[in-house]
Parts: sequence; C-alpha cells; structure tokens
Amino acid sequence: ARILHRLGIDSPLAFYQTSQEKLFRHLQHWGKIWYLRLHGFEVDDFSSATQSLGHSFVLPPGYRTEAGAKKVIVKLASKVGYRLRKGKWKARGLTLAIRFLGEGGARRYLTSNPFSDSHTIIRLALLLLGQIHFPRPPLAIYLVAFKLTRGKVQLPLFPEVRKLTALAAAVDKINDKYGPETIYYGPTEADPDI
Repeated sequence: ARILHRLGIDSPLAFYQTSQEKLFRHLQHWGKIWYLRLHGFEVDDFSSATQSLGHSFVLPPGYRTEAGAKKVIVKLASKVGYRLRKGKWKARGLTLAIRFLGEGGARRYLTSNPFSDSHTIIRLALLLLGQIHFPRPPLAIYLVAFKLTRGKVQLPLFPEVRKLTALAAAVDKINDKYGPETIYYGPTEADPDI
C-alpha cells in the first residue's frame, strides 16, 4: 500500500488508470499481473497443456565425438523417460537434434506407438542418431518427446513390451529410493561429466 501511495495511486480507479509500464517499472512482475487482472485478463488460473518434454546437453570437449554423443543421448533418453513416467505421460513422437561446432546442425524425428519406457526411447533415439551425418564435432544435443498423451492406453499385446514397462517402473522405484543413477544404463557408465 505504501508503494502505491508513493506512486500517487490512492483509489481503485487510479490503480486501474495507471499504465502497465509504470506498474511494471515499480512493482515488476506483480505490477504486470495486477494490470492484467484489472483489465479483465484471466491470469491466476491459467495453465497450458504440456505438448512436449525434453532435455538438452552441451557436450564437454572430451565428448565431442559420435561415440560421446551416443553416450549423452542414452543419458538424455533415460531422463526423458523418467520425466514421462513421473508425469504419467506417454509420447507418440521423438525428436533428436544435434548442433555442430561452428555452424549448422541436424534434426530428425519419428512417430511411434505410445511409449514412456527408457529402453524404447534409447532405441528410437539411437535409430535417429544413425540417420545423422556428422560433418563436424557435435556441440549440443537436444532430445524431445512430443505428441504427449495422458490417461488410459491400450495394454501391450506382446509380453516383451509389458516387461520393458515393468523394468522401467522397477528402475524408477530403486532410483527414487536410493538416489538418481543408482541403477543406470550401461553405455553411460555413470560418468559424472554427463
């Protein structure tokens, strides 16, 4: 109230008539929020639908090779899978993007049956990696799951798919209890640099 009084805002009408720029300059984020509220915008209960979920990583110099990129992709795929499962999401698409040292990059994507287990994400990510030509050393890697769905999904017909889902749940349970990367996928070798 003291700040508003110092700004010459002594009534609701004066508050309403104050510019968004002035409120933002003196009250930062909350000034903008109050301006929008007073002018009829719904800002309190706004929520956006999650449409994609991903991770990225800038490679340290020792990992700027195809083999280093592969290790990082396996780690990113594990993280994406964990976040999908924790949010009770299934994805129907996966994008792999690589930015190369200097200029340029490559991006590949695919769509699939719904997935959230890390094994499937790793398999799909490595399939995409196989489609990318490396003209220069890789600098950064981006792995994004998209076409997210929540809710009931048809149970898998084949037992190997059910096993992968159960395996992912067991790994998550152990890692949640004993700490991240208590159990990890072999190619990452629990490397602290990635």
